[in-house]
Amino acid sequence: MRVDLTINIPTILSILGLVSAVGATGLSIYNDLDKRQMRTDIAVAEIRTRLDKTETTITSVKADQAAATATLRGEMKGDIIEIKDMLNRLIFGGREAPPERRRQLDKDWSK
Repeated sequence: MRVDLTINIPTILSILGLVSAVGATGLSIYNDLDKRQMRTDIAVAEIRTRLDKTETTITSVKADQAAATATLRGEMKGDIIEIKDMLNRLIFGGREAPPERRRQLDKDWSK
């Protein structure tokens, strides 16, 4: 039994066709990956832009919240001082409490 190792034209054409098909398939896959990478880069850029806007919004909300809290605390402190003075007047019948008693009441009210 003898193996014929001759290369003829149909064999050469089929080898060239196979090489070109594999090359075209590889190039197609590479181009698809490149397009996907570009889409991913664009999506990441959009997400970063949204994240920056969100961080800016959160920062401004925190600042507004801090200012509103400070204002509310100031108003509440003033109201509590007024209530404390009214209660002291009710307890002592319209006259001022003695200084040592007033200090003790201030400590009691602050608890």
